[in-house]
Amino acid sequence: MFSDKVMRPKGRFGPRASAWFGGLVLLVCAPFVWQTLRDLDFDRVAHCFASLAAWQWLAAGIATACSFAALGRYDAIWHRVTRSGVAPQRARRAGMAAIAISQSLGLTALTSGMVRWRCLPELKLTKVATISAAVGLSFLTGWAVCALGAAVMLGLLPALPWPVWVSGFVVVVAAIPVIARHLPMGVAGAAMPLLGWIMLDLAFAGTALWVLMPAGADLPWATLVAAYVLALGAGLIGNSPGGVGPFELTLLALLPMLPQEEVLASLLAFRVVYYLIPFVLGAIYVMRPAPAPASVPPIGPADWGLARQSGQITALGRSWGHVLPLATGPCLLGDAIGADEPSLHPMPSYKVGAETAILARRQGWPVSRICDEAVIDPRAWSLEGRSKRRLRQAVSRAAARDVVIKRATGPLPLHDLTAIAQDWARAHGGELGLTVGRYCPDAVTKQAVYLIFAAEKLCGFVTFNTARSDWSLDLIRYSGALPEGAVHSAITAALSDAQAAGVARFSLGAVPSLEGALARWAGQKAGLRQFKSLYAPRWIPRYFIAPNRVQYAATALTLLWGVHRPLPRLMSRVHHHLACFGVASWSPARDIRATPKDKTSHDTDRQRADAHADLSRMASG
Repeated sequence: MFSDKVMRPKGRFGPRASAWFGGLVLLVCAPFVWQTLRDLDFDRVAHCFASLAAWQWLAAGIATACSFAALGRYDAIWHRVTRSGVAPQRARRAGMAAIAISQSLGLTALTSGMVRWRCLPELKLTKVATISAAVGLSFLTGWAVCALGAAVMLGLLPALPWPVWVSGFVVVVAAIPVIARHLPMGVAGAAMPLLGWIMLDLAFAGTALWVLMPAGADLPWATLVAAYVLALGAGLIGNSPGGVGPFELTLLALLPMLPQEEVLASLLAFRVVYYLIPFVLGAIYVMRPAPAPASVPPIGPADWGLARQSGQITALGRSWGHVLPLATGPCLLGDAIGADEPSLHPMPSYKVGAETAILARRQGWPVSRICDEAVIDPRAWSLEGRSKRRLRQAVSRAAARDVVIKRATGPLPLHDLTAIAQDWARAHGGELGLTVGRYCPDAVTKQAVYLIFAAEKLCGFVTFNTARSDWSLDLIRYSGALPEGAVHSAITAALSDAQAAGVARFSLGAVPSLEGALARWAGQKAGLRQFKSLYAPRWIPRYFIAPNRVQYAATALTLLWGVHRPLPRLMSRVHHHLACFGVASWSPARDIRATPKDKTSHDTDRQRADAHADLSRMASG
C-alpha cells in the first residue's frame, strides 16, 4: 500500500531554504542579466512585441491550454496511486490551478501544496503534501529524461547510434517489472503514463513559445522545443518566480543565431500567455467559495468489493461510486450512493439502475439495457416451493454423491485454491476481467468462501463479496469433473447463512439482457440464465449510459475489450509488463477504504417496477 511517507520531503531543505537558494541564484544571475539587458534596444523590443500577429497569440493560447490539460494529469495519476478518493476531474483542476499559481509565485513546494489543500479541503495536509511532493519529483525525473534527449539534439552531448538507443530502451522496459517489486504499489504503474504526459506538456509549452517567435526566424520546431526544455531546467534549478533570470539567460545562450531583441519580445509574450493568464485564471478558481468537504464514504454495496481489483471508490460530489479508470476516461460502475436521490455524473456509467437511466434519457443521453441482475431477498427465501423443484433435485443429487459444503472460517488453503483456479482458467480459456472478478489470493481472503468437498477431497469453491446488508456472488471455480449439484449446494448454503445474518439482498450477478442490443449474445448465455433462474430470483434491468454517442461507443468498446479480451499463453508475459506500466485494465488486488459508517441505497421492488415501466414508455414514445 502506498504510504504518505514515501514521497514526503526529508531533511532541512524546506520552504525557507528553498527561498534562500532562489534568492542566491537571482543574486548570482543579476550581473549577467544586467550585462545582457544593457546592450539591448528596448524600443525594438517593444516594437517586436506589438507586431505579434493575432493568430500567434491565439495559437500560443491553444498550445498553453493543451499543456495545462496534460500537466493536470499528473495530479489525477497520483490521486489514483495514493487512493485519495478524489474524482479525476477535480484532481486535474486542482493540479492545474496549483501549477498555474506556483510557477508564477515561486516556492513551488509550498504554494502548490497550499493551493491543492484549498481546492481539496477534504484531504489531510499530509496527503496533500504527499501528492505535491510526488508531482514535483516525478516531473523532475521526467524532465531529466527529456533534457537528455534535448541536449543530444542540440549537439551539447555526443550523438549515439540508433541501435544504442533502442537497446537502452529495451533494457529499461525489461527492468521495470523487476524494479516494481521494490516500489510501493502503483508507483511503477504510473511511470510510463507520467512520462508520456510530461513529454506532451513540454512539447505543447515549447510550441507556445515557438509560435510567438519572430515571423522571419527560420527556427525548426524541434530545436526550439529542445532549447525550451533545457532553459526550463535552468529556471527550475534557480527556483525563482517563473524561473525569471536563469530561463531567459539559458534560452538566449542556446539561440545565438536569432536577434536578442526579437527573442526577448517573444519571451515577454510567452510570459503573458503561459504565466500571467493561467495565474489569473488559477487565482479566480482558488478564490471561489470553498467547496464543502465530501462526506465520509459509506461501506457501500457488496459489489464494491470488486474495487480491490479494478478501479477505486471515489467521491462524486456528495455521493460516492466505484469508478473504473479506462483508457477512454473514467467510467462509473453501478449507481453512486450517498445522495438523497439518483443523479447523473459527467461520465459513462455501466450497470446503473432504472431511475438513473430515466434521468439520462430525459437529458438526451444514449441509454441501452445491457443486462439483468438476479437478486434474492434471503429473508423471504426458502428451498420449498414449486419454482425451486429443480434446485432441490440438484442439491439432493449432490448430497447423494457425498458432496459436503463448508464455509471457510480459518486460514484458507490458498495453495489448493490457486491450483483449482488455474485448472479452471485453463479449461475455460482464461478468466474475464475488469467488471468481472478474477481469482487473486489477497482478494479471496477478504470474502466469504464456501469450499466444495467431494469424497473428502477439495474440488471447488464459491466466493461472495459481503457487506452488512447484502452479499454478491463473485467466483465459481472448480477442478475436473465436479459432481452435479455441487455448485447449487454451495450457493444454497450461502443463502442460508445470509438469511441467518439478516441480509436483505443477495445478488447472483448479471447476465446479458434478453432485450436490446445484446439480445443475440444473451442467447449464447442461456445456460447461465437458466442456472440462476433455479433460485427464482427477481430480474432487475441494468443499463449503460453516456453523455454523448462518442463517449458511448468508445467506452463500450473499451469495456468489451477489458472484459473479454483473449490473452494467449505467449501474451501472458507481455501483459505482466503492461500491468507494470499501468496499461492493463485491471490492477493487483488491494483493499478498499474501510469506514465505520454503513449506508446503502437499495430501491424497493415497487420503485424499480415503476421506474422500469416509465423507461419502457419513454423508449416506446
